[in-house]
Amino acid sequence: MAISSTRVHTMQAHEQRVHDRAALIRSLASKHNVKGYDHSPVEEDRATEFGRKLKDIHQRMTSGYEKLAATGAAKTDTLSKNHLKLASQQTQHKVERDNFWQNIVGSYAISRSPRVIFCSRRNSRVGSQPMSRE
Repeated sequence: MAISSTRVHTMQAHEQRVHDRAALIRSLASKHNVKGYDHSPVEEDRATEFGRKLKDIHQRMTSGYEKLAATGAAKTDTLSKNHLKLASQQTQHKVERDNFWQNIVGSYAISRSPRVIFCSRRNSRVGSQPMSRE
């Protein structure tokens, strides 16, 4: 009894897929340091076992990534809070500096010939007044 050419083609295609699967398993096993998969052919139950091991590796990597992402988010949040705090302190120090200089200028008269530039603490406007010749 002769085997039809369609059936031969199907069997060859199946054998090629099995061979490709074994090559892929060897490659991935080497890449991810999974021992025991460096031979051909790879039986069906070993291929299923390898799939489970890859899922476990994926879950560990995903878990590690999520932990790193959470740690990174927490650090970013802390740094953002510190940045806002420092920016607020900087603004406060600038206001204090400006008030300090206004108080210095307001306390002393700066003489310019023949007028005196003055600034009173009670009157925050700066004005000029002619010097008296008494």
